[in-house]
Amino acid sequence: MRGVVRKRIENGRGFTVAAGVRFPFVVEGLSLRYSFGLVDELVPDGEDAYDGTARLFGQRVGTFRMTRAI
Repeated sequence: MRGVVRKRIENGRGFTVAAGVRFPFVVEGLSLRYSFGLVDELVPDGEDAYDGTARLFGQRVGTFRMTRAI
């Protein structure tokens, strides 16, 4: 799904765009918290890159890699 999901982060807030739908989140450290129970947990992996785990109500529902778009 490379390039299908995009995130925009600025000033402690952001949003994810997937399938044309925008989902807002709040940044808390290395976590992105959505209002509907989803949390993306990020682990730095090199310059401008993160490995992520998506959890819905604490249960892992997926993993992803996030890199800075240029």
